[in-house]
Amino acid sequence: MKHWWRVLQFFRADALRLGLVLVLMVAGTIATLLEPWPVAIIVDHVLGSKPWPASLRWGSNLNPGQWLLLGAGLVLALHILQGLLSTAYHYHSIQIGLRGLRRVRNEVFATLQRFSSRFYQASNTGDLIYRATWDTYAFQTAFQQGLVNAVAAIVFLILMLVIIWRLNNSGGGEIDLDGRPRVIGGTVDMGTKLI
Repeated sequence: MKHWWRVLQFFRADALRLGLVLVLMVAGTIATLLEPWPVAIIVDHVLGSKPWPASLRWGSNLNPGQWLLLGAGLVLALHILQGLLSTAYHYHSIQIGLRGLRRVRNEVFATLQRFSSRFYQASNTGDLIYRATWDTYAFQTAFQQGLVNAVAAIVFLILMLVIIWRLNNSGGGEIDLDGRPRVIGGTVDMGTKLI
C-alpha cells in the first residue's frame, strides 16, 4: 500500500482532471447500462403482452412500428453517446498518465544529475538509460491499467448492483439473487484453476 501512495503523489497535480475522468467514467457506465432497455421495452411491452409500467403509459398510444423506430433510435443514440464518453474518458486518463510519467522521469533525471561522475564511470550506461526511460513506464501502467481500470470496474459493479436492487424492490423484474453463493463459488473455483 505504501508504494501506491508513492505512485499517486505523481498524479496529485491532476486532481481536477481525475474528477473529470471519474464523471466521464460514471456517465459512460450509465449509458452502457441503459443500452439494452429500449430493446427490453420493445420485446416485453410492444411485441409481448406485459402490461405497460406507469412511467411508460404514454407509449401504449404508439403503434409497434413507431416503437421499433423509437427503440432503434434510442439504442443508436445511447451507443454513440457511450462511445463518445468512453473516448473522452480514455483520452483524459491517458493524458493524466503521461503527465504523471513526465513527473516521474523529471524526478529520476534530477536524481541522476546529482550523482558524481565516479558513479557513472562505475555503472553500465546502457542499463541506466534503459531504466531511466523504460522502467519508469511502470508508473503510467500502474495508474492506467491498475488504478483507473480498477475504479472503472468498481463503478460498473456498483451501478449494476443499484439497478438489480431497484428491480428487485420495485417489482419490475424477477432477478434471482439466491444464486449468489453458486456464482461466487464457481468464480473462486474457476479462478483457482486458472492460477
